Amino acid sequence: MARYQLQLLLSSQPEALAKLFLLIRQGRLSLLEANVKQEESGVFRAELLIDGRVEKINWLINKLMFYPYFKKIEPTPIEVS
Repeated sequence: MARYQLQLLLSSQPEALAKLFLLIRQGRLSLLEANVKQEESGVFRAELLIDGRVEKINWLINKLMFYPYFKKIEPTPIEVS
């Protein structure tokens, strides 16, 4: 099992948030923490803490890069003790 912090910049469309959480569910990942803010420009900024198998986390990151909703993705592995 692995834990990652994902920092994302999403388009201003509400479907972007729905797609994000749907992909997390489809990957059978655990969402431990989520912080989503809408900036003045209208885009969403999200910080997520997810837990799951490394293969599934990599699958999620690759899927997010495929969709035009997601403008920037910064995954950071977190040490779990």
